[in-house]
Amino acid sequence: MTNLQLREELLAYIHRADDHFIQLVYSMMQANLDEEDFRLSEEHQAIIDKRIAAHQSSPLAGANWQIVKEKIEKKL
Repeated sequence: MTNLQLREELLAYIHRADDHFIQLVYSMMQANLDEEDFRLSEEHQAIIDKRIAAHQSSPLAGANWQIVKEKIEKKL
């Protein structure tokens, strides 16, 4: 099914859908729009860039998830 066909089918369904469904679709649309507008601050982007660079320079320096999980569980 092409995107055009999907859109046409969705529009036809929306016209006969109940209020609950319309609210769900609208909420999903808003969540998607909010994600698209999301931007990191310069400070947060700098932190991420620093961590990426550290990983790229020494990719084996970190611990795998199983080791991290075991350490956390021991502290509980």
